[in-house]
Amino acid sequence: MSAEPNVALGALPWDGRFRRFDSNTTHALVDYHRVPVNSRIERGARTFSPHAERTPMPQLAIDKDFLSRYAKLDKRVQKAVDEALQKFAEVYYAGGHLEKVTDARDPRACTLRITLGYRGVVLAPESGDTYLLVTVLPHDEAYAYIRSKRFSVNQALGVLEVRDETALESLTPALEELAGAESARLFNRVSDTDLVRLGVDADSLPIVRLLTSEAHLEAMAKMLPGGQYDAWWPLRQG
Repeated sequence: MSAEPNVALGALPWDGRFRRFDSNTTHALVDYHRVPVNSRIERGARTFSPHAERTPMPQLAIDKDFLSRYAKLDKRVQKAVDEALQKFAEVYYAGGHLEKVTDARDPRACTLRITLGYRGVVLAPESGDTYLLVTVLPHDEAYAYIRSKRFSVNQALGVLEVRDETALESLTPALEELAGAESARLFNRVSDTDLVRLGVDADSLPIVRLLTSEAHLEAMAKMLPGGQYDAWWPLRQG
């Protein structure tokens, strides 16, 4: 099984450039190199909880790639995201806006109401009180996203990854048929241990072993997290 994303306080995936949560502050996991000093999102990230430090309250952190997605949102939606970050604890305890999706690919995935037409995709923690905002999408797109994506942590890079589980499953039967007629495999000379060490998700190993050509690997590019595809490509010839 793949490692599960740990969204507990102080243990969010990060790559060394990001500040961890500090148990004595309300600072969040934000790439300060990429956040303009005068941006609302930075101020929001620094003030997620209006409550006293000694009172444990739910926190809403942001995925390291969220800022690039945030920049593409309409200004009205950006403002609503800022408010959601700042008021998350109040909304959480009021029982509003955070919705579990029963048919989600990942059981931790839920949605957070941002506006009437937009929802945030949020990962709930397995323990602790820190939730992770992954992206914000139009209502129907957010639910489709949750129903098709699975989340894990890249063991080589230590970052959150998202893969299109639905697309990969639909491709598997065709790959199995092709593999049955071909003895050679693209990654025959690379062990499972080496693949995992280089960042390939353990749950992806079965489909890795079905690949017989570079064309098949290229066809999967948009279904895989960038870090995993980048790890697979140089290994294709062992």
